[in-house]
Amino acid sequence: MKAWMHPYAIEAEPCKAVPGALLYAQYNFLIRFIMKRSEASGGSTDTSRDHIYTDWRGLDGFVTGFIVQLYPPAVAGEAPHTAELVGAYSR
Repeated sequence: MKAWMHPYAIEAEPCKAVPGALLYAQYNFLIRFIMKRSEASGGSTDTSRDHIYTDWRGLDGFVTGFIVQLYPPAVAGEAPHTAELVGAYSR
């Protein structure tokens, strides 16, 4: 990821690459056909089902650590769950 950001002079710390999904069930015939033959996708070519590649536990841990860096808890070990933090700061 750092190699991708370097030409653009972007310096983001911390950063994490987060894979997404191939939602073949939501694509029309033409898009499924193209995605199945695309070597660039790097994912599964089984178009009979959707493929989710996101590591949600890993992402939750990263986001929790990121938010704790921004808003340190008053006492160590009191860091709330990510969902609680996101809810508290999105109001």
